[in-house]
Amino acid sequence: MPKKEGKSKQDDICSEYWLQQPFLIKEFIEKKPDYEQLGQEIAYILQTRLNRDNIAVASITTRSKTLNSFLEKCTRKKYSNPMEDIEDFSGVRVVCLYASDLETVEKVISDELEVVEREDKISNKEVDKFGYNGIHLIARLGKKNAGTRYTNLHKLKCEIQIRTVLQDAWAIIDHHLVYKRESDIPEVIQRKLNRLAASFETADDQFDQIRKQREQYIEEISSAIDSNSLLNARL
Repeated sequence: MPKKEGKSKQDDICSEYWLQQPFLIKEFIEKKPDYEQLGQEIAYILQTRLNRDNIAVASITTRSKTLNSFLEKCTRKKYSNPMEDIEDFSGVRVVCLYASDLETVEKVISDELEVVEREDKISNKEVDKFGYNGIHLIARLGKKNAGTRYTNLHKLKCEIQIRTVLQDAWAIIDHHLVYKRESDIPEVIQRKLNRLAASFETADDQFDQIRKQREQYIEEISSAIDSNSLLNARL
């Protein structure tokens, strides 16, 4: 006879909120479609602008917070007003090809949207610490985004993450490997992770240098071709 699976911790949290604060779950469910739409609209706005400016990125993806994730965060953070205090119900992630594009993409976001908060995971990290690097912004639709389609979205906030391909890869692996607190990690593993994080950062720098060298080479070739064309025309 198959063994009956017990309830998970998330199931227990959800059941507790259904019993004690059903109005909170109801409000979340009612607002979730707006947050899903907000993420899709912001992704579309950014993709359109990046295409217009010929700025290539690896990907732009969206996500909205699930009910389980919402309730788990409410329990962990002890918010007094979670529907107002939580700022990442909607999320957009822009994955750049090169580290030097992070600043460019951030300027596009600031131009297209109203940025209300910024956190630089790179600058804020201590020199001997490893882990995820990237830029996190909290933003909402700005004055440029007018029209009836945005009526229900203007006051809502969205978390926008900007990271490179390598930072994205690190974040995905790091999520499965690292402990809840860095202080809990055994030293032997911590040293390995530090070396690996440094390798990822070095690789990002190297890709940027190779990109600059490639652009310089193309520019020199183009200049030489133009000079030869001018010389032949004179002859």
